[in-house]
Formats: sequence, structure tokens, C-alpha cells
Amino acid sequence: MNLRKLALQISIINATGTILGFIVNILLGREFGVSWELDCLFISLLIFSFFGIFNTFITSLLIPIFNEIKARDEKEGFEFADVIFKWSLLIGIIGWLIVLIGSPLIIKLFASGFDEKAISLTSEILKLLFIGYIFYNLTSSVSVILNALYLFLTPTLVALLSPILNIFAIFILIPKYGVKSIAISYLFSNAIQVFILIPYLFIKTQWRPTLKVYHEKLPNLINQSSKAVLSSFILSLRDIISRNIASHLGIGAITLLSYADKIISILSQIVISPISSIFYSRVSELIAISRWADIKDILLRTIRINISISIFISAGVIVFLKSFLNLLFLNSRFTENDIYILSYLMIIGLIYIVALSMEAILVRMTYAVKRVNIVLFTAAVSVVLFYMLSKILSSFLNIYGLVLSVSITEIPVFIIYFYFISKYADILPVNIFYPLIKNLVLAISFIIVGVFINSHLKKDIFILFLWCPIWVSLYLAVSRYTLKEEWGILINKKV
Repeated sequence: MNLRKLALQISIINATGTILGFIVNILLGREFGVSWELDCLFISLLIFSFFGIFNTFITSLLIPIFNEIKARDEKEGFEFADVIFKWSLLIGIIGWLIVLIGSPLIIKLFASGFDEKAISLTSEILKLLFIGYIFYNLTSSVSVILNALYLFLTPTLVALLSPILNIFAIFILIPKYGVKSIAISYLFSNAIQVFILIPYLFIKTQWRPTLKVYHEKLPNLINQSSKAVLSSFILSLRDIISRNIASHLGIGAITLLSYADKIISILSQIVISPISSIFYSRVSELIAISRWADIKDILLRTIRINISISIFISAGVIVFLKSFLNLLFLNSRFTENDIYILSYLMIIGLIYIVALSMEAILVRMTYAVKRVNIVLFTAAVSVVLFYMLSKILSSFLNIYGLVLSVSITEIPVFIIYFYFISKYADILPVNIFYPLIKNLVLAISFIIVGVFINSHLKKDIFILFLWCPIWVSLYLAVSRYTLKEEWGILINKKV
């Protein structure tokens, strides 16, 4: 199996999906600007994401436990999966009922600065979104099982439905339903994904629906995953803290923060998520048969590649983001000051991307060895540190302090994970910090050159369509000779 090729395919699909998702945000920005309506939408999506944590009770460690059962008895493995699907559906229904009954209180917990008008609109959006939450939970569980079987492509392709339908909703539904159109779109896209993935799983695997609602491994899964859920819950407090603070920083602060997070997530989904997902499936399989030498080799290769790609992307963002945003939001309701703020929020957030490119692999490894208590501990440390930093830095730096707090927090979290995993895989600091420093030196040199040329070209269209391709080509050409180990991994067909 060519995992490198598979990761590349998924990265391309993810890139398409995230570009479509960004187009959705651009269109929303053009339609609503930095407004209270978008504040309501983004808080609703944050609450939706928060409730998604509860499905991780049965999905966070589903791959390693499913692999263990399947290695012993394949038929039993799919019976276990069938039980999981039923529990995901139940969690979705319970989440929908909770929001249906208590949405105003929930909104106040996430955005204490909202007035009654904003609470009312957010509540309407939530009630639509959470009908789709029922389907979303089931889709998540089915996708995890497909990933465990290396069937990554179909779930990734089906996920494109969400941004595609969002784009249609903006053009067709917004004149009548306003910002609630996006919630309607999410509802239908989640339902359609279920009706595609369930038949696909039926055709491609031995899974068959049963009447079973319990499996002997279910308590073990929930026991192990409860720590993961608690860690996810603790980590989600960072978003709640940041949005609550932002809700007191004026109209549009939540929107700007959400746009910065969206662009960061685009980079993460393109660069980090595909590689770490395949790494997780592969390492879980190798741990089950105790092939630790292979695990160490894959771990170091993956981290080295992640570092190189994330720093290259970050350098490009620093050099070309401002010109890119100027063209995207030309003649829109985004002001020049909005673009200026968003650009610097993103540049500060790049520290997080580089740290995450290394940390994500170590986190997946921690899950694979079922040491979720380490994840729980680091989550608690990160939230406590973030809370202290955000209160202090936001008072001096306003909204910039919130993003800077996230970035600074990620550094000690990475150190904790590295210290833990080094005991399992016998890796040394030099294995990570040498390629990190080497990539940073190359990137800083090209950033300086890029910014210097930008200051002389001035015109955004020349910067993006003339200088950007030249800059990328030169960077890749120079890296081919200065990053020989990384390029050797990329072109090795056996990887």
C-alpha cells in the first residue's frame, strides 16, 4: 500500500473542500460583512462543534479497538461497528433534544455579551443545525470505520457536499432566509452523507445491520474514550473562553476571530490532517503486532515531512496573505481595517500551525498506545495556561492577544507530548529540532526576500500572479538541495 500516494490524494481532496469552504466564508463576508448576523452564525457553528465532542465517547479510540477485534474475528469486528452506529444515532438525538429545550441558556454560556436579538437569531440557527447533528454523528462513526479499513477516499469526497451545498444556499436561500440558510444547508448535507456512506460500507465490507445494541468491548471503549472526551471538552473551553472575551470586544470581533480560525483550519486540513489520519491507522495496526522499529521510522519520517510542509506554507502566508485578502474582499463589505486585522491575526496564528504539525502526530501516537490520561493532562495544562494568557494579553493587545495566547500555549503542550512519546519510540530532541531549525532558516530567508519585493511591487495583482509563482518555484528549487532528507522521503515510492 502506497501511503504517500494515498496521503497526497486525500490532501488534494481536502484542499478542494477547504477552498470551497473558504469560498463560502468569502461569499458570507461579501453578503454580511463583519456583522452581528455572522457573529450569531459562527457561535452556532461553535456550539455544534462542541456537541460533536460527545460522539467521541465512542469514536476517539474506535480504530485501535476495532482493529483488535477484527484481527481476532473479522465478523465480530463489524458486529461491534454496528453497535457503535446505533449509539452514535442515540447521542445525536439526545443532543438535538437538549438544544431544542435549552438553546438560550447554552448561547449565554458561549457568548455572554450577546443581546436578546442576537440570542433569538442564534437559537433559530441552532434548532436547524441540530436536526443535522443526528445525521452528523452517524456519518462520523461510519467514516471512522472506513478509515480503519484504509477506505479514506469516499468519506473525504462525500464531505465535499457540505461546502458545495453551502454555496448553493448562499445564492438561492439567503434572499429569503438570511444567515439561517447555512443551517438549512448543513442539515441536508449531513443527511445526504449518511445515505451515501451507509450503502457504501454495506457494499465494500462485511458489515450487515443487526439488532444488537451491546458488545462486550463497549464498556472498555467508553472507559478509554471517556478520558479523550474529557480532554476534548477541556480543550473546547479555549474556544468558549476566546469567544466569550471576543463577544465583549465589540460587534464583529467573533467574526474576525472565526475567519482567522477558518484560514488556520484550512492549512491544517490540507497539510496536517490527511497525513496524521493515515499515520494513526497505520501505527494502530503496527502496535497491535508490536513492530516498534517500523513505528519509530514512520513517526520520524512523518514529523519531518509535516515540519517542512507547514513551514513552507506558513512562509507563503506571511508573504502573500495581505495581497490575497485584498483581492478576495475587493468591493465587499469588509473594510481595509478588517483585512488588516485579519491578516495579522493569521500571521500570529502560524506559530500554532507549525507546533501543531509536530504535535498532531504525537497526539495520534498517544491515542494509538491508549494512554489517554496523557491527552487529558496536557489538555488541562493548555486550558489553564490559555485562560491566564488570554486574560492578560487581551487586555493589552485586544483581539490579537487571544490568537497569540493560543499560539504560545501550543509550545509547552508539544513539549509534554514529545517527552511522553520519546519513551515509547526512543526519539531524541535532535530528531525534531534539527529539521525544524533547518526549515526555519530557509523560510526566514525567503520571507525577507518576499516582503522586500512586495514593498517595491505594491500592486496586489502583480504580487500574486507574477511574484508569487516565482517565489514558490525558487523556494522549491532551493529546498530540493537544502532539505535532501525530506525530499528523499517524498520521492521514495515505498513510503
